[in-house]
Amino acid sequence: MSRAVVLKTARDSFVLLLLVLAAIVTLEMLYVLAMGRLAHDLLDIWRKIPFLKDVMRVLVGVNISGDVSATTLTTLGLVHPVLLATSWAFLLTVCTRDITGDIDAGIADLVLTLPLPRAAIYTGTTVVWVVACALFAAAAWCGIALGEQVFHPPEPLVLHRLLIPVVNLCALLLAIGGVSMLVSALSSRRVVAVAIMLAILLASFLVNFLEVFIDQMRYVSFLGFMHYYRPVDAVRTGQWPVGQLAVLLIGGATAWTIGLWRFNRRDIPAV
Repeated sequence: MSRAVVLKTARDSFVLLLLVLAAIVTLEMLYVLAMGRLAHDLLDIWRKIPFLKDVMRVLVGVNISGDVSATTLTTLGLVHPVLLATSWAFLLTVCTRDITGDIDAGIADLVLTLPLPRAAIYTGTTVVWVVACALFAAAAWCGIALGEQVFHPPEPLVLHRLLIPVVNLCALLLAIGGVSMLVSALSSRRVVAVAIMLAILLASFLVNFLEVFIDQMRYVSFLGFMHYYRPVDAVRTGQWPVGQLAVLLIGGATAWTIGLWRFNRRDIPAV
């Protein structure tokens, strides 16, 4: 790992990182406010009109049934499209900038002649987005905690139970980052790497969305990232999703390792 690469990558990503963190904290605080005002009415409506539960299954891809608390409703903020889109966008930006971007820009020959091993560039970039993943997950929890302190919802939130989906969120982001590094190491153009990752992420989200209604989708849902991210179920049961965490972390680490091997040995084409 190279300290210079870490500092350069961190400097290039600093503004974007701050914007994403601010967006996540603000989103979760507002979600606490909204659920504090609407939770009682929503629960009452769901009891009277069960069809609305199916609507929620379509919107968030999870089955909301049985006893639903304010904490469970607040957890829906952890699957909000804004949270997912902003954190994913940051990962794709950082993971593709130096690994594929230099090749696409035609300056890889110059960069790779610097007195740095390729592994140092790869691992230096990795440090930045790994730290960012932890910060994004922590920002989500802090946003919920701040929202409770500022807006004082009628029903107190069980913050320690919310640590379960927050850790699951961090594992999800780490897995996406690992696969992004692999795709970047295999690509010679940044736009191609980003397009491939967007296709993978959108397919994962779509499968998670459709498996609620189409039973056949369950046979392929295990291939998607979102299959291993079920924050509502985790909060409801209070059980740590050890298996899901293991799949995300091991899968992400495996993809990252293959990407490192490929990046160290690949030929850099003239662009």
